[in-house]
Amino acid sequence: MAAKFTADLINFKKDLHVSTTSTAKGKAKGASEYITSLNKKNSEFEKQVLNDLETLKSNINQLNSYIERHDSTANQNNLLVHGISENKNVDLYTNLLSAISKMDIQIDKRDLNICHRMGAKKPDNVKPRPVLVSFCQRWLRDKVFFIKKLLKGSKCLITEVLPKNELNLFKITKTYFKNGCWTMGGKIYVSTGGTRVQIKSEDYLKTIVTQSISSVSVSGGSDHE
Repeated sequence: MAAKFTADLINFKKDLHVSTTSTAKGKAKGASEYITSLNKKNSEFEKQVLNDLETLKSNINQLNSYIERHDSTANQNNLLVHGISENKNVDLYTNLLSAISKMDIQIDKRDLNICHRMGAKKPDNVKPRPVLVSFCQRWLRDKVFFIKKLLKGSKCLITEVLPKNELNLFKITKTYFKNGCWTMGGKIYVSTGGTRVQIKSEDYLKTIVTQSISSVSVSGGSDHE
C-alpha cells in the first residue's frame, strides 16, 4: 500500500508538472486558476496519503504487540527439550520421560498435555529435532525449568519457547554475552557488572554492550595505574 501511494503521488506530481508547462506555453485562459486547483488537490492528496500511512503503521505496531503477547501467553506452559533421540522403536513420551527422570522429579504422561517434534526431519540431519512439551500445570513446567541444571553432563538441554522476535534478540544477545545471558518467563536477561538487566530491544542491547565495554576499559585502566 505504501508503494502504491508513493507511485500515485509521483504520477500526480508529474501530471501537475505537465499541466503547468502546457498552460505556461499555451497561455491558456484561466491557467492560473487551473494550476491553483491542481496544487490544492496535490496538497490534499499528499496529506491524505501521509495520514493513511501513519494509521497503517500504528495498526501494524498494535497487531505485532498483540501477537507477541498472545505467543507469550500461549507458550507459558511449554518448554523445548533438546537432545531426545529420534529412535523409531521407542515412543517419544517414553524417551522424554526417561530423560526428565534424570532430574529426580516424578512426572507421569498424564502431567503432559502434548509433546511433539519441532519441524520436519531432514534426511541428512543427524541431530535430533527439539521436542515441544506442553505441561498441564504451569507450576510443574516452572519446576522442571528451574532444576534443568541437573541435566548438565547429559545430552539433553531444556530451553523456553520464545516468540520469533524474542528468539532472534536472544541469539544476538548470546553473541555478546555468551553464557552470561538467559531467559526466564519468556524475558531475556544478561548479567553485567554484577547486576541482572532485562534486554527488551536490540537498541537497548547495544547500549548495555557499550556500557559494559566502557566499564571494563575504566576498570582496566585503574588496575594498571
